[in-house]
Amino acid sequence: MKKNSLGILVVAFALSFSCKETPKENNQVNQTNNSVESVEESSSNYSANSQNSLDWGGTYHGELPCASCAYIQTSISLNYDETYVLTTIHIGKEEEIKNTKRGNFKWIDGQFVELQGIPDGEQAKLYKVEENRLRQLDLEGNVIEGELADKYLLFQE
Repeated sequence: MKKNSLGILVVAFALSFSCKETPKENNQVNQTNNSVESVEESSSNYSANSQNSLDWGGTYHGELPCASCAYIQTSISLNYDETYVLTTIHIGKEEEIKNTKRGNFKWIDGQFVELQGIPDGEQAKLYKVEENRLRQLDLEGNVIEGELADKYLLFQE
């Protein structure tokens, strides 16, 4: 009888010990799968845009169209701390008008920058960030189209 009791005890102990190992292994597999799923989810939610995939920091220059002068010599420096310096010079007037503004900018949808501190309607404050250039938008924030569209580009140094 002692042999049977001892045998049953050994088998019960072995079964209980092996049952405890299986959930632990399954738990490890589940943790690994969850980690992989988390990485896959975050990777699939990542979408490249101008803000996170272009080297956008730097100074951009161009000669923008002007209704009351020959052109507006424009320079915008965008800094990685989200500050800017905008310098404009109205060329072709009796008296050239130079204006410099400094401030912060904010990203819109990872593609556009909005220069803060410029009153509505005073001058353009929205720019589309493209590869090595900025595209000035109109006062309503639309991309300028037509035969003058390419005149509203500022190129990075």
